[in-house]
Amino acid sequence: MSLRIAVIGRHGQLANSLRKTQPSHTSCLYVGRDEIDLFNLAELEKSLAGIDIVINTAAYTAVDQAETDKDDADALNHIAAMNLAQTGKIVGYRLIHLSTDYVFSGIPGKPWTTIDTPEPLSVYGKSKYAGEQAVIRSGVKAAIIRTSWLYSDTGCNFVNTMLRLLNNKDSLSVVNDQFGSPTSATNLSAFIWAICQIAHWPQIIHFRDQGVATWFEFAQEIQRQASKIGILDSHCTLVPISTEEYGAPAPRPLNSVLDMSDTPRLMEQHRWQFALSEVLHKIKRRGEG
Repeated sequence: MSLRIAVIGRHGQLANSLRKTQPSHTSCLYVGRDEIDLFNLAELEKSLAGIDIVINTAAYTAVDQAETDKDDADALNHIAAMNLAQTGKIVGYRLIHLSTDYVFSGIPGKPWTTIDTPEPLSVYGKSKYAGEQAVIRSGVKAAIIRTSWLYSDTGCNFVNTMLRLLNNKDSLSVVNDQFGSPTSATNLSAFIWAICQIAHWPQIIHFRDQGVATWFEFAQEIQRQASKIGILDSHCTLVPISTEEYGAPAPRPLNSVLDMSDTPRLMEQHRWQFALSEVLHKIKRRGEG
């Protein structure tokens, strides 16, 4: 008997990627926030009755805007997660809840493990950590998957932003003192589908593509690969700057590298440069089509 799965947040890049990579034997309902009220417990119980697994990809991800939009960030990243967890406890589904590397303080040093204590710096990070805690407190059977620097061939993300800016600017400043791991939504989706197939879940899981980079190094690789395959014809100069020089409203962790030593080995993993190449080739094929 196939699993009955519901993905919450169907308009986001991760939900789109889950749809594209969905196994043929899996029955899955994709639900947008315009179709289900995440703040109405009675509606959630009715809509999600009979579901085996809920994958919550809905999130407020505008990191800088969250600094002045605290209520909306908390509502979607914390309260909605709490409601989905409480509903799962009542109707009996398991919950996969997506979280972020930004729950950590970013003190430079070793990668962050699943047992390290989060100390988020930003409103966004605090709201996501509150969501994690609410899921745990609910007692629902859940896996909280933290990931980092997520991107895909569609949607608003660093790769698509860089391609646009590199095509339109002569010079571009990019932060070079924040370290993390770019992660393809396609690879994260494959991991999530694999998690759905196993019976016992760790409560907190870290998933990222292999390797570490700064945002500047990520941008350099985007420019190099995109130019090589002919989707970027630009002589834009990339300029490394510090976090302080960039001056974003929301504080970012200087080190958000996630330790994966406890992550279930469910699939072959690749370095982020390889994953980036796959995404850029998808963009090229779409442009040619």
